[in-house]
Amino acid sequence: RLLMQRHQFAADLGNAEIARQALEELNTAAKNLPAASRGAEDWVALGRAALAAGADAQKVIASYFQTARKKDPKAESAYLAEGWLALEKNDPARAADTFRAGLKNHGETPALRHGLAAAFMSSDRAAAAENITRALEINPSHAGALLLRAELGIGAEKFLDAEADIQRVLELDGEHPAAWALRAAIFAITTADARKFGDARERGLARWPRNP
Repeated sequence: RLLMQRHQFAADLGNAEIARQALEELNTAAKNLPAASRGAEDWVALGRAALAAGADAQKVIASYFQTARKKDPKAESAYLAEGWLALEKNDPARAADTFRAGLKNHGETPALRHGLAAAFMSSDRAAAAENITRALEINPSHAGALLLRAELGIGAEKFLDAEADIQRVLELDGEHPAAWALRAAIFAITTADARKFGDARERGLARWPRNP
């Protein structure tokens, strides 16, 4: 799990070499951990590693994330990994079902509510807003939920409300890429100020200039 976290940190910073090394070390560690000894968190980490190495999403869900859920039906990370993968593959209905299953089996968490909100963003903004509210009731500083609410605010042209949520995230993490991206979007929409837009975008790219 720590090696997969190292890979993710390196990827978020655009350091491909460290990310590659972490996956190689993870593969070696996995060979020394018999399948029967792997817990749910191990299966989730291995599934995420398989995805990073280019494995088929459906096979990863069946072979890793579903195995993790069988090992421990309450394992939050298994539902989060499968749900966000479904969103990445443009399957919000499956994502919603997965996050709901996580809420049923694991219980209320801001991460699962945030995922369910994200699953509703393209189809039911009211349901998305409701789940964002529930996530923030549990953790008022949850960056993902705050930024989703900012997106809803931008869509509704409530730019001051959106900016307040963005600012809250930046108070917690001054270089948060998505927060600066949304702030740049607000500048582009409301002021047409190329300098402010450019400055915000550059702040968003500070950690990783090639961040897609």
